[in-house]
Amino acid sequence: YLILCNFDGYIHVYATNTNKVQNFRCSNKCYCIAANDTQLFIGTDNNQLQVRSFDGNAIKSLLDGTQPVSALCLNESCLFIGTM
Repeated sequence: YLILCNFDGYIHVYATNTNKVQNFRCSNKCYCIAANDTQLFIGTDNNQLQVRSFDGNAIKSLLDGTQPVSALCLNESCLFIGTM
């Protein structure tokens, strides 16, 4: 997959093996994204980390912070979050 996010809240998920594109809108400006096999983690300007499936359906809001989420790093067992 190639995943792009825009400050206008749009997420574009390109499946490179099928050339299909899925587009959906996040509730706020997107600052950063991370992905694993089934989920997207989206850092927003309203101090939230949103978790979504690849088709755009919201799974749950994982984190409400005090600053906008500006960096994400995901490995097999941990999600690291940076703020402004």
